[in-house]
Amino acid sequence: MTYIYAQIDENNKVIGISMLADKVEHPNLIPLDTYDTTLIGAVYDPATGAFTKVEEPVPPPPEPNPLEQRIIDLEIAIATLLGGGV
Repeated sequence: MTYIYAQIDENNKVIGISMLADKVEHPNLIPLDTYDTTLIGAVYDPATGAFTKVEEPVPPPPEPNPLEQRIIDLEIAIATLLGGGV
């Protein structure tokens, strides 16, 4: 028999799902019925036993450095001069 657990961090956020050969009693391991990796990133509420999925904001892409921006500008200018536009 296997035992499935959600591993939570100090903020009750699920950081992993484990399938173990033996039953384990540990405050950071929450027993699960199924191996559900979609719980990773969810927050566990010990009072209700429920997992709440949290939408993490997607960071914007980094701005190009000055050299990369200059290359982009030159590529646009060349394309415009050659009549291709952008």
